[in-house]
Formats: sequence, structure tokens, C-alpha cells
Amino acid sequence: KRQEHKLIILHLLQKMGIALSNSEICQFLLEKNYMDYFSIQQYLTELVDAGWLEKSWEQNNTRYTPVSYTHLRAH
Repeated sequence: KRQEHKLIILHLLQKMGIALSNSEICQFLLEKNYMDYFSIQQYLTELVDAGWLEKSWEQNNTRYTPVSYTHLRAH
């Protein structure tokens, strides 16, 4: 279940094609009842720590962007 939830987050960010704020990610996932707020925060942190997402600070918001496949292959 845990891996599925991480894949849902990665898929959402890939499909959107732009950096999304923490609140935008939460709003979408909570509306669809995919997972609870605390799980979302935990999975976002784990995905950043594992190098799958980049975390940035823009306009007073934490934003997340998926790391490109070519970037991952370079490491």
C-alpha cells in the first residue's frame, strides 16, 4: 500500500508537468480520499530523501517537482 501511495504522488506530479505546492498535492489527494494528510507528508519527505522529488521554496510555498529520468540515470 505504501509503495502504491508513493506512485500515486509521483504520477500526479508527472501528469501535471509543473511544480505543485504541498497544499495543491494535499487538496487533490484528500479530495479523492487516496490517503490522509499525515501519510502524504511522510511520503513526500521519503520521495525527496530518496531522490525522486525535488523540493523548492517559491512564493511562500513548498513546491515539489519530479526528478527527470535522465537526471536519475546520470547518478
